[in-house]
Amino acid sequence: MGSRLRVRYALFLALNHKDPSRADLHHARLEAAPQSGIPIPENVLLTAALASFSAFRVKSVLGWGSMASPCLNQALLATNQAVFLNPNQYQYHAFAGTTLLAMGNLSDA
Repeated sequence: MGSRLRVRYALFLALNHKDPSRADLHHARLEAAPQSGIPIPENVLLTAALASFSAFRVKSVLGWGSMASPCLNQALLATNQAVFLNPNQYQYHAFAGTTLLAMGNLSDA
């Protein structure tokens, strides 16, 4: 089962001409935007966090554990920024807790 999933993922990347490092490029843009004075809405930050969390899940299933942990860090960073922009949205807090649980940080979750 695991090898078939790896083959499907490799085909997905080949057909879409994408590689896993492109996600790092998008996160670099999200980090550079506020430095340039470009505001990022909280829904964009939460979407980036959800994408990073999904990338963590895929990489974990594929057995790429060492490549999976940076995705959680990026997800937590984007979620914390969304919480900072709108602290009244409980969904942001819940997703931050889920990310912390996935990281194994039970005391802060």
